[in-house]
Amino acid sequence: MYGRKKIDRKVLTSHNEVYVKQKLQSALERGWEQISDIQYKNGIYGVCLQFDIAKNSRKNQIKKEVRA
Repeated sequence: MYGRKKIDRKVLTSHNEVYVKQKLQSALERGWEQISDIQYKNGIYGVCLQFDIAKNSRKNQIKKEVRA
């Protein structure tokens, strides 16, 4: 494989702040790192997350959990 990603990033967004906080907490438990504060703009709350694939070999399992 050429150019394999070492860090996976995503942005978690919702209109509901409580939902974002709950999803953030569950993502942190699964090995994601929070790389920004929860921000509010135009009625939407958002937070940036990153996942270091090199540190955690359970990447495929976590992808399945995120989709579920």
